[in-house]
Amino acid sequence: MQIVIQKWLSEGVMRPELIEQGLQMFQNELREIKGITEKSPWLAYTRLMSSISFLNAAAQQRIGIIDRLLNWISDIKDALDGIVKKIGASGYSIGVSAPFGLSISVSFSVKE
Repeated sequence: MQIVIQKWLSEGVMRPELIEQGLQMFQNELREIKGITEKSPWLAYTRLMSSISFLNAAAQQRIGIIDRLLNWISDIKDALDGIVKKIGASGYSIGVSAPFGLSISVSFSVKE
């Protein structure tokens, strides 16, 4: 999915074929993210956030993608559970809105 995201960023246009490719690759991307979380939690976090950004941009053109995002929330939550523990965050939240898609917020406690 990272190749699709790079095409999107370099071209600056969300083309229909990129949307389809990204949607087809998202489940596999989540598996890869879970697989790298232990050794590279910040890379896993970055990949998850870039994937969500891509899907949200795609949802601007295809509102039906939000239904797919809703179906993936438990998988996204599973990925975030591992990432949050490894990066030392105190928690996170997932928000859903239409037509924009998902928003993810990660919180860190302030230590004195």
